[in-house]
Amino acid sequence: MNKGRCSVCGRVSDRWCPGLDKDLCSRCCGLERGRTIVCRKDCRHLQAAEARLQTRRARELEQAWGTWLPELARTEGEDVLPYVEFLGRVLATLLRKELASDGEVEAALRHLDQQLSPVVLVSPAPPPLGRALGEALVPLHHKRSLDGEKLRKVARAMADWVRSFRSDQDNTRFVRGLLGLFPPEHEPPSPGLIVRPGQAP
Repeated sequence: MNKGRCSVCGRVSDRWCPGLDKDLCSRCCGLERGRTIVCRKDCRHLQAAEARLQTRRARELEQAWGTWLPELARTEGEDVLPYVEFLGRVLATLLRKELASDGEVEAALRHLDQQLSPVVLVSPAPPPLGRALGEALVPLHHKRSLDGEKLRKVARAMADWVRSFRSDQDNTRFVRGLLGLFPPEHEPPSPGLIVRPGQAP
């Protein structure tokens, strides 16, 4: 069977690109994916590349949290650490429904901090992720299922930390790391997950 030629560079192709509806080589797929090629979400090459990137970013995030979490425990107390995992899981669940940038995650965390404040603050309209985060967590605080002050401390600290972790080269560095660290519930969790609380907050 004769192989086709890449529609971008002319080399022998090894895949069919659903976005271009043409043959493509793996090199051009990697270089042009999401840049000059509008990829379909159901493309298996896009999904495989995204899974690899999330795994890589999860390792980066886990390593960085290995430094940050002991520092957070020293400043805010060890009892806030389960809230880091809890908030991370909630964020990952929301981000799987609607992807956002690291900047939008930071803004959502700052909005949650304001919503949990005992002082009523007048703020502009919340970002979509901030509204979803508030709708998921503020009622649990009102029902006393969550310690609002601990959650607020973690939201504030995580927002500051995300700002320092953000990258100009990848505006979803934290988001992809979070999605890699906290896969959907039906998938096995990452074996290197840092925070393993005895019980959920």
